[in-house]
Amino acid sequence: MGGNGGCDVLVEHDHSSCVGKIHASWEGKDGSLRVAGSITDAEAINRVKRGDLRGLSLGTGVIQTMDGEALLRTQEEISLCDTPRRGGCYIDTINGTTVRTVTCASQQGTRHHLTTLTRRR
Repeated sequence: MGGNGGCDVLVEHDHSSCVGKIHASWEGKDGSLRVAGSITDAEAINRVKRGDLRGLSLGTGVIQTMDGEALLRTQEEISLCDTPRRGGCYIDTINGTTVRTVTCASQQGTRHHLTTLTRRR
């Protein structure tokens, strides 16, 4: 997602509202898709800081056969949103500060981990 000058960051998949760029993406140790980018639009920055736009949503392009079989999927953009459709897809760090954690309690005790944009492979 971060190659060739970066992928656009939009607000709610609105192509007229490009507010930043994704500069890098990688697979996390847990199989999640991790991204790093920057938001340059002042209003979007304020909304992210307030917590209004902390969800993330991928805009995926699909090239298909005439029968509808997917041949190629590409990540066209990523959007800031209020509530992501895919669970767990939230901004977890802003400027090096953790802004989202999830506590999981089990019989083995409590552990903490960061929630990130998740797309299992």
